[in-house]
Amino acid sequence: MQKIWVIPTSSEKCHLLKKSLSEALTRFYPLAGGLRNNLYIECKDNGVPFLEFRVQSQLSNFVRNPNFDDLNKFLPCDQLDDAGDIPLSVQVNVFDCGDVAIGTCFSHKIADGLSVVTFLNFWAKLARGVDVSNMPISRFDIATFFPPRDISGYKRSSGSTKEKTVPKSFVFSDSAISALKSKYAMGLDTPKPPSRLEVLTTFIWSRLVAANG
Repeated sequence: MQKIWVIPTSSEKCHLLKKSLSEALTRFYPLAGGLRNNLYIECKDNGVPFLEFRVQSQLSNFVRNPNFDDLNKFLPCDQLDDAGDIPLSVQVNVFDCGDVAIGTCFSHKIADGLSVVTFLNFWAKLARGVDVSNMPISRFDIATFFPPRDISGYKRSSGSTKEKTVPKSFVFSDSAISALKSKYAMGLDTPKPPSRLEVLTTFIWSRLVAANG
């Protein structure tokens, strides 16, 4: 029997994303709290800002002719009056073609890059209906190993920033990525070659270290 695929409507996609996000937040519950006094997270299960925007354009048009000045419009940070104490906010951008682009803003106070990727991957699995019962349970007990210090005099601003950012795009050709794979695969004691993401991350990080050295 031939399997028939039913394409969800835009409203159904937004509903699915919102529902799966609420489920993901039960596992990553600090993201549904709020930063208090620049010192700790108050876990009150407040949820997160979830914005839905209609983009009067085709996603393919933006991919072919990207206007990087418009990238910030896909992020929820500029849409919120005060995002300073919000650990996470989400904006779902629905294009005229029905495609969806999701913008997220995280507070770097409670989530580094790896933490963000871990959460997004978990949310994506839930949205696709993947069984996550066997996935490792996240732990938030680092304070028991590294007791917090008294930083009452620390005045660094918290949460998301409203400062204007400058988006840039850097394109790596297939030949350049292949050359990086060959370079970084040398000396690796593993039959599995590094992925595109791994070699690009390694290259960018090495340039950052060199620039700050």
